[in-house]
Amino acid sequence: MTADPGAVGRLHGEMLTAAGAGRWAELAGVAGRAGGGWVVAGRGEELFVCGDLSGAHPVFYTRTAGGVIWSTSIGRLAGEVGAAVDLGMMAAQMAVGPEHWPGRTLYEGIRAVPGGYGLLLTAGGLELVDVRGPQGHLSLAEGAPGFGRALRTAVREPMGAAGGRAGADVSGGLDSSAVAILAAGHGEIRAVTYHDLYCSRTASRDPM
Repeated sequence: MTADPGAVGRLHGEMLTAAGAGRWAELAGVAGRAGGGWVVAGRGEELFVCGDLSGAHPVFYTRTAGGVIWSTSIGRLAGEVGAAVDLGMMAAQMAVGPEHWPGRTLYEGIRAVPGGYGLLLTAGGLELVDVRGPQGHLSLAEGAPGFGRALRTAVREPMGAAGGRAGADVSGGLDSSAVAILAAGHGEIRAVTYHDLYCSRTASRDPM
C-alpha cells in the first residue's frame, strides 16, 4: 500500500488480523486510517486488491484466457493485453460525463474497480467487495458532527506524521480552504499555492 510509513507501522497488527480473517472492508478501513493508497493482501487462494474510497488510487482489471489480470495503471494494462480504445464510451463520457459508468474505462474489455470497492480474486473467479462500511441515511444536522470529526482526524494524523509541517494547494473553494485552515491548527503551513481560472488567464498573458 502507499501510505504514511509511521501510520502503517502503528496499524500493522490490525491490518494483519483483518486480512487473516478475510475481513476486507475492515482492512480497507484500517488502511484508510494509515493514509490510504493501494492495499494488496493474500489469504490462501484469495487475493484482495483495493484503492481508496474516493477512487483517487484506482484499480483496473481484465479477463483473459489465462485468468484475470489487474493493474493500478490502465495504460500498462491496455498495452499488456492489446486493448483497443472504446470510441463509443469515449463519446458518451465526453457528452454526459464519466460518472454514469463507474466500472467502464476508455479501453475495450478493461474494467475499473469503482471507488469504495475492492477486487477479490479467488480460484473460482472474481468479486467486487463493498468496503465502504455501514451505510446510513442522515440529515445534514445529524451527519455534520460525524463528518467534522472524520475530517479533523483525516487532517490531524497526516500533519503529525509530517512533523507538523506541510504545504497547501487551495482552489479558493470551501473544501481545500477548510483543510488548509484545519492543518494550520496542527502545525505550520509553509507554502500555499492558489489556482483559479482568472489567475491562469492573467499569468498566461503576463508571466512576469
